Amino acid sequence: MTVTDQIRKLVILHANASDLAKVAIGEGMRTLRMVALERARAGISTLEQVLVLTAAAN
Repeated sequence: MTVTDQIRKLVILHANASDLAKVAIGEGMRTLRMVALERARAGISTLEQVLVLTAAAN
């Protein structure tokens, strides 16, 4: 995740993780699960692997 001016402001204001994530995703960040799902669609991984490996991330 790139720390943009908007992200920096949220950190300074002690924003919660959910708000930070929403802004970061809106600015182009991809979560681990997003990347893993792309790999499952490409046939590099399976949906089952994605769900197991990213379960704790959500």
